[in-house]
Amino acid sequence: MITINDSARVTQVLNNLTSNAAKFISTGDLVEVRLTRISDKVRIEVTDHGIGIPVALQPDIFTPFRQIDPRTTSANKSSGLGLSITKQLMDLLGGQVGFSSVEGEGSVFWIELATVFLKRSECAISDLLSRAH
Repeated sequence: MITINDSARVTQVLNNLTSNAAKFISTGDLVEVRLTRISDKVRIEVTDHGIGIPVALQPDIFTPFRQIDPRTTSANKSSGLGLSITKQLMDLLGGQVGFSSVEGEGSVFWIELATVFLKRSECAISDLLSRAH
């Protein structure tokens, strides 16, 4: 299974999601990253067991400059753009981004990207093509 996408953009999305998750957990807690295959898609989930997102703020979570509580991220110099950029990148990649969250229990952010199945002989060609960009 090969996912054909822009690896730099996918990397930025994953960096945004994992760094966001790390901002909202307690010292010693873990951020979990899980990859699963769903039909012809790959789903990557980033889970934290942090503060969660209040229901009232969830509809605007992908809006630029939106922050749950700027005081919780002030030490990390957060601009409130990470999730907005993540949404824009996923739109460009033809993928989806979403989340579920319970205040006080944590959040799961996920992305889904289409996959393409290639024969073993085609894998080397796709690897070369992806490195050329």
